[in-house]
Amino acid sequence: MTNKKWQIVWLLPLIWLSLFSGEKVGAQSVSYQTYKYGTSENSMASGYYARPAEVTVQNGQYLVTMTIKTKKALTAWPVTVLSVAGQSPSNVKKTKDSNFYYYAYSFYSQDLSKAVSSKIKIDVPGTYQATHQISFKFDQASLPSLKKASASQKTASQNSTSKEKTSQASQTNNSSSDAAVAKQVLDLEKEVKAKEKKLDKKEDTLAARAQSLNQRSQAVNAASQRNFFFLLFGGILVLSLFVLDILGLIYLMRKSKQQKEQ
Repeated sequence: MTNKKWQIVWLLPLIWLSLFSGEKVGAQSVSYQTYKYGTSENSMASGYYARPAEVTVQNGQYLVTMTIKTKKALTAWPVTVLSVAGQSPSNVKKTKDSNFYYYAYSFYSQDLSKAVSSKIKIDVPGTYQATHQISFKFDQASLPSLKKASASQKTASQNSTSKEKTSQASQTNNSSSDAAVAKQVLDLEKEVKAKEKKLDKKEDTLAARAQSLNQRSQAVNAASQRNFFFLLFGGILVLSLFVLDILGLIYLMRKSKQQKEQ
C-alpha cells in the first residue's frame, strides 16, 4: 500500500507535465497584409505595421503578437489599438530607440483563415487625428498547426465570435455617434462664424463712426485755424492803419507849425 502511495506521488508531476506539455507551440513568423476594413485594398496604416507577426499556439488557440513601428518625427506612439478580433489588445508594450517608437500587442484567435478586424486610433498632434477600421489577412502556409478544438474551445470560439459581433455593432454605434458629434461641431462652427460676422459688422460701423468724427474734428480745427489767421491779419491791418493815421497827424502838426513860424 505504501509503495502504491509513493508511485502516485511520483506520477503526479509527470501527469501535470503531460497535461500542459504541447499547450504552447514555439513562435512562428507569419507574414500578413493590412487592408481597409471589408476590402482587399491596402490601408493607409499598412506602413505602420512591422512584419512579420509572431504566432504561437497556446491553450488550443492562436496567440498573435504584432508590432506598430513609427518614426520619432510623428511624436510618441501616435498609433494605438482600440480593439482587435473583438477584444482589447493584451500584453501591450511600448518601447523606443533613437529613431522609432514601437507599440507591441497581442490577441487571441481560434481562426486566422478569415480576415481579422481591428480598430485603431491615429493621433499626430496638430497634423492628423482619426479612427480607422482595418483588417488583417495572415499567410496560411506559415501558420503553426492548431489542434482540434475541444467542446470548451468551441464555446470560447462562439464567445469570441459573439464578442466580435458585439464589437462591430459597438463600432457601428460609435461611427453613428462620431457622425453626430461631427454634425454638432459643424453647427457650432457655423454659429461661431455667424457671430464673428456680426462682430465684424459692428466693428466696421464703429470704425466708420470714429472716422466720421475724426473728419468732423479735423474740419472744425481747420476752420478755427482759418478764423484765427483772419483775425490776426485783420488786427495787424487795423494796427497798421492806426499807426499810419498817427504818423500822418504828426506830419500835419509839424507842417502847420513850420508855416506859422515863417
